[in-house]
Amino acid sequence: MAKRLAQAVVLLAIAGLFTANANAAILSIPTLFNTGQDAAHNLLVGGNGLTDTHWNIISSTAAITTPVAGVTYHNPLYAPDGPNSRFISTSGTGAPGCGAFPCTADFVFETTFSLAGFDPNQTSITGTCWVDNATTKVVLNGVQVLSPGNICSSYDSSHTWPTISSNFVSGLNHLSVTVQDFGVPMAFRAEFTSSTVASAVPEPSTIALCGLGLIFFGCWRRRHS
Repeated sequence: MAKRLAQAVVLLAIAGLFTANANAAILSIPTLFNTGQDAAHNLLVGGNGLTDTHWNIISSTAAITTPVAGVTYHNPLYAPDGPNSRFISTSGTGAPGCGAFPCTADFVFETTFSLAGFDPNQTSITGTCWVDNATTKVVLNGVQVLSPGNICSSYDSSHTWPTISSNFVSGLNHLSVTVQDFGVPMAFRAEFTSSTVASAVPEPSTIALCGLGLIFFGCWRRRHS
C-alpha cells in the first residue's frame, strides 16, 4: 500500500511538471533588438550617425576595419524609418560601401541575444527587413538558416522572411545577416517578431510532492528489506 501511494505521489508531481510547462506564457525575447533601437526598445532619437549598441558589422570584404558598431543612416530614397526600427550602416553617410558603382562587397551585420532562463526548443523568430542592396544569408549560431530568395532585397519596401525555429541555444545566441553592396551607400534595417517560453521551474508544491513520494518509498524499502 505504501509503495503504491509513493508511486502515485511521484506520478502526480511529474504530471505537475508537464502541466506547468504546457501552460507557460509565450513571451518575446527581451534581449533581441531591432536595428536602430535603444536599451528600452525605443527608436534612437536624432539624425544620422547615432550608434546602435546592439548591432555590429563583424566582417566585410570592403576596405573597412571590423568589427565596427552600426550607426543610423537614412537616404531619401529609402522607406521611412520607424515606428519600430531604423536603417543602420557603417557610418552616418552610408559610406564607404563597396565604393563607386559598379562594385561588390559583403558586410556581415550581427546581433546577440540571450535565452538564459528560456526554452530554446520553444523559441522562434520571424524577421522583416530592408536593404541597400541585397542580403545573401542569415546565420544563427554558426548555422545558415536562410538564403537568397527568402530574405530582403529592397530598400524602399519590406520583406518578411520565413520563421526560424531551430538552432537556438540556452545561453548567448549569435544572429548575423550578410548584406551585399553594389555601390555606395550601403544600409540594412531589420525588425523581429519573436516568441519563447520560460524554462520550466518546479513549483514548491511539486517539489514537496516529489519529496513526500521519495520518503514514502524509502520507508517502504526499509520495511521490506
